[in-house]
Amino acid sequence: MLIQFSCENFKSIREKVTLSMLATKDGEHKECIIKVDEKIQLLPLVAIYGANGSGKSNVLQAIGFVKFLITEVDSFHEGDSIPTFPHKLNENYPSTFELQFISNGIRYAYGFSITREKILEEYLYFFPNGRQTRIFERIEEQYTFGNKFQKELDEIKASKTKPNRLFLATAGVWSNTEEVKHPFLFLRNDLVINQFVSNENWLHYTIEQISTNETNKNILLHMLNYFHIPVENIITKVEKKQLSYKDLPPQMPEEIKMLLLKGSHVNYEVELVYPDMTIHLSEESRGIQRLFEIMGPVLDILSHGKCLIFDELETSLHPLLVLQIIQLFQTPNLNPKHAQLIFTTHDTNLLDLSILRRDQIWITEKNSTLASTDLYSISDVKHVRKDENIEKGYMKGKYGGIPLIQTNFLNKWVDYVHE
Repeated sequence: MLIQFSCENFKSIREKVTLSMLATKDGEHKECIIKVDEKIQLLPLVAIYGANGSGKSNVLQAIGFVKFLITEVDSFHEGDSIPTFPHKLNENYPSTFELQFISNGIRYAYGFSITREKILEEYLYFFPNGRQTRIFERIEEQYTFGNKFQKELDEIKASKTKPNRLFLATAGVWSNTEEVKHPFLFLRNDLVINQFVSNENWLHYTIEQISTNETNKNILLHMLNYFHIPVENIITKVEKKQLSYKDLPPQMPEEIKMLLLKGSHVNYEVELVYPDMTIHLSEESRGIQRLFEIMGPVLDILSHGKCLIFDELETSLHPLLVLQIIQLFQTPNLNPKHAQLIFTTHDTNLLDLSILRRDQIWITEKNSTLASTDLYSISDVKHVRKDENIEKGYMKGKYGGIPLIQTNFLNKWVDYVHE
């Protein structure tokens, strides 16, 4: 479970921002809170609002960037530059990322600071009995290890490390120690990122799940019915075919043909069986396709207690379907493994304190002085009452996060049209 995430100097984020999943003392919707212990109580989801260009997607991309550096370690060879994305006004300064999370019942703190050339700093701590304990600290190529981890991590450092690779990405693969392995697996497997309007891999994942497991298919059917989509059966066909030379377009470059011929092509077919008709998935509305596309991964995330990072959750989905997905994460008996959802949205229907707590509503706003993204929750805004109409206040700009509209634009447009 994610506790909080901070970053600095990444794309539109110039100054440090922090997205916290820690629940405040807000008394609303206490039933949805994840109680870790007496000190730590976490939120199952947060929604991020903001004007176009305010940087809300960049907050999610920063989390995705951390995962990329952890999972793509093998792609960084000696002397390669690190693909950093500093703020345009801070291009000569390092970018910094910090996370706190719980994996396998243990709390961890992990962070690093990087430039294009190297890892400047990196650390990993854990909190046995609530006390911070060092696993490793790194300043460039100087390492300090906790006593328990000294021997193993020294050996990994001596033979496996490179200046442009995160040490956790390397140690997590080679270590046999749980306190090193589990944070690596959390960042690699339990942070699930979706930042695309259409993600074909997610659709294929759903199809593979229901093609190979009857239980998964039945769960998906129940879920579609839960969303008031009366599908009685799902017929899938997964056909793996070795590509032949004649299958490829004649105008395709020979080099690309040779690469494609090394693999196989997988053809996916899905039909949804209703009470009175059968419809191919490609003939369904974009909303049904979108729902089918994301439900396989969502069910996997709920089943295993992962954290889903989703950009523009409402795209092609009816607001009531979005609300139902939110309720899956908000309702304890539907989310017993404490999965989490962090998403950006423009759907103001969700700005309702009967749906979300004040600490679950976050806003990004562009600081015109620093040309930088600010991030804060409604609970940080003074004088927001428990019975307040949040949607109305947001649309009026009470909390920030809305576009600044030039009120004289329409008059100027009329003058232009009639010239």
